[in-house]
Amino acid sequence: MENRTFLFITFNKNERIAFLEKLENQITKTFMGGIIVTYGKFGKYNVTHFHSPYQGSEAQMAILNAIQSIKPDAVILVGIACGANVKDKAQKKGDVLISKNVIDYDFHKDNNGKIEQRGSTVPSGDILYSLFSHYAFDWKMKYNLAYHCGDIISSTVLLNDPQKKKEIFELYHNHPVGYEMEGGSTFKICRNSNIQQWIIIKGISDFGDGKKKSDVQLMAAQNAVSLCYYVFLQDGLNSVPKVFYDSGCLEKKQYSNENPTIHNTVFGDCLSDNSQKFDFGSGNHFGSITINNK
Repeated sequence: MENRTFLFITFNKNERIAFLEKLENQITKTFMGGIIVTYGKFGKYNVTHFHSPYQGSEAQMAILNAIQSIKPDAVILVGIACGANVKDKAQKKGDVLISKNVIDYDFHKDNNGKIEQRGSTVPSGDILYSLFSHYAFDWKMKYNLAYHCGDIISSTVLLNDPQKKKEIFELYHNHPVGYEMEGGSTFKICRNSNIQQWIIIKGISDFGDGKKKSDVQLMAAQNAVSLCYYVFLQDGLNSVPKVFYDSGCLEKKQYSNENPTIHNTVFGDCLSDNSQKFDFGSGNHFGSITINNK
C-alpha cells in the first residue's frame, strides 16, 4: 500500500519544541511563499511538520499555504488547549483532549447580550478518531496519563476569563471537553481541499480562568505529542484514504467562475474544484499556486 502523507501543525513555541523532540531524521524544506516544513520519522511513519508563525485567525492563510504545498492525506493539530473543567469532566492540567467533533463558536449572534450559536459542529476524521480513541486507552495504562474524547470548541478569540468561559460552555448540552483557537479554520480548509481525515490532539495547559501559567504549556504539549507518537507506532494509519490532487494541469491554465468577466490564471499546481469558483484577487499566492485575475 502506498504510504500516506501526514501533516502535523503546531502554533505555539512549546508545541513546536515538544513535537521536534520526538521527530527523528529531520530534513527541512522551503516552499514557495516562505512555507518551511520539516520532514522526519515519527514512530514508524514518515511525517511532515509545519509550524505556523501565527495563531488564531491570523493562522488561516499559513494553514492554507502549508496544505496547498504539502498536499497531505491527513492533518493533525497537536499542542495545547483550554480544558473544560466543569462538574461533568474531571480534568487536570496535562490531560490530553481528542476531538470527536469541532464546534465553530465564532459564527454566532449576540442578541442583546444573549449568544445564539449558529456555527457548525463538524466531526473529525473517522479513521483518525477511531485509531486515536482506541490506542489512547493503551497509552493511558502504559504511561499513567489521562485523556478525554469529545467535542472541542474552536474560536479565534483567546479565552482567559472565567465568566466568559462559563457563558460559552453553557451554550452546549453535549458538554465539550475543551476549547482551542485553530481547529475551526483548519477543518474548513481541509474540507475545501477534500481532506477527510483531520483531528485535534491537544494537552490541557489551562482552564481559561485567568490563571494561565506558561510553565505548564511544554508539559501539556509533550503529553499530546506522546499520545500521537504512541499511535504512530501502531499499524493502521495507512488505511487513511489517499487524497488525489490534480497534477495533470498545464503550466498555465485558465478557469472561469460564474461571472464570465473574471478569469483566474493558475500557475503551478491546480486549485480544487471548489476553489475555482471564487475570485481570489490579483497576485495572491497559495502555496505553489499564483493567481492573476484578468
